[in-house]
Amino acid sequence: MSQSLMTRMEFLELEPSDARWSEVLASTPHDIYHHPAYVALEAKRTGSRPMAGYVRWDSGALLVPLLARGPEDGSGVLDAVSPYGYAGALFAGESDGATRRAAVQELWQALRQLGYCSVFLRLHPILDGANDAFESTLHHTGDTVVVDLQQDEVALWMGMEKNTRSVVRRSHRLGLVVERLEPLGEHLEELASIYTETMERVGAAPAYFTFDLAYFRELHAGLDRLLSLVGVKAEGDTVCVSLNSTSHGIVQSMLGGSRTAARPLQPTVLETYESMLLYREAGARYLHLGGGVGGQRDSLFRFKRSFSNDIRPYYSVRAVLDEPRYSQLVSERARSLGVSVAQLLGSGFFPAYRAPL
Repeated sequence: MSQSLMTRMEFLELEPSDARWSEVLASTPHDIYHHPAYVALEAKRTGSRPMAGYVRWDSGALLVPLLARGPEDGSGVLDAVSPYGYAGALFAGESDGATRRAAVQELWQALRQLGYCSVFLRLHPILDGANDAFESTLHHTGDTVVVDLQQDEVALWMGMEKNTRSVVRRSHRLGLVVERLEPLGEHLEELASIYTETMERVGAAPAYFTFDLAYFRELHAGLDRLLSLVGVKAEGDTVCVSLNSTSHGIVQSMLGGSRTAARPLQPTVLETYESMLLYREAGARYLHLGGGVGGQRDSLFRFKRSFSNDIRPYYSVRAVLDEPRYSQLVSERARSLGVSVAQLLGSGFFPAYRAPL
């Protein structure tokens, strides 16, 4: 008899202050995106409510960090999404495949009863080893680039494309220097300035400008122990920065950018390569560079791909919990945008009733 048939499951909606959230993190490998302080900050940034869907049984638990969102009129709940990044889902304790699938179904049923129409999750490309628990709701969104820091320096160097190695050599000849900018709290204004300048240069969507100085200060205040800032200096001036997190051997390249005037120097190339060496020396196992915008194999993905041929699939979960309500909302959204329902559903955006067409 499978474990799931013998085990009674219980669902709870956890607040960030709930000790059970921290207990799960203490018992299983996790990333910065799973921390309640991070989820709470994301809720503040996006105007949502921080919570975690928590399903427990005798020998284990499922934890899913979420941002609960309401409809435009602000009444009740409508849907839930992962915070920015790769929060996904964490299974702690003992479970077999049947138990994990049963836990996910318990989660969906409980959220449906609470009034949630849909759920969108961004699964972790390194930690999520139980993707099959999400069955038909699993969606291959794109690919992401990982650098295996357990390789020696020669393998890391040869794993980069020839042109990328040439840029690193040129950067060294030009005297560019890479260093950790410490203490982090004294460099937050510099980080915010360079990041914002980069977003303006690339014409980023408005949501990316919400990562401002106030955000960086709160992130630092709540999760400083997981954060580090790597910078590139040219003639003493910082021209490139990367804010990174480290948790359970996984380094996440979170947010950063470069000065427009320094673009000919291509400082991000040197920063990425030297970060590989820096975090390898510190004992990290992986540097996760991420993928392209929206999971696409665009110029950003190709840039990241030039550092490593370790390509991991990136999955999301797209669960419709209330089909009639979802269909109604999609129809209303299509009508308001002056497009057909088929066009809206074909946009690839989920949930489709929030598509920004």
